[in-house]
Amino acid sequence: MDPRHLFRDDRLSGICVYCGKHPDTRDHVPSKVLLDEPYPSNLSVVDACLQCNSSFSLDEQYLACLIECVIQGTSESSNLERSKVKRILNENVSLRKKLAASESTNEDGQTLWEPEKERIRNTILKLARGLQHMKCILFLRNRTKLIISHLY
Repeated sequence: MDPRHLFRDDRLSGICVYCGKHPDTRDHVPSKVLLDEPYPSNLSVVDACLQCNSSFSLDEQYLACLIECVIQGTSESSNLERSKVKRILNENVSLRKKLAASESTNEDGQTLWEPEKERIRNTILKLARGLQHMKCILFLRNRTKLIISHLY
């Protein structure tokens, strides 16, 4: 028997980290849409139900595209650098139009953005919950190693 499993704490496994239901899938934290390839080899995943995992996807796409548009100062996909965001905006005309409608210029010529705050809030809370879960798991794993090392 592997001694690391003697003190294993499974209280945080087997539940969706976002709603507490039974998990059907796993979710990357942070979401891959927020990252460029090559992805980190240690990209974390957490248990999630399909409904939660799917429900965040559009908000995560929105945030990734908004960030790129703000950085580049335009919602015109041909002027964007991230290929993933260009692809999303070329495929999702509705999202492209929403971002374009949220873009304006003030009297000083500065580009201003009026983001959909609820979508940003949803994505930030999702990331926070996922990262907090990973922090708890790492704490429990490190604590188990500490306990086991004192036994020998």
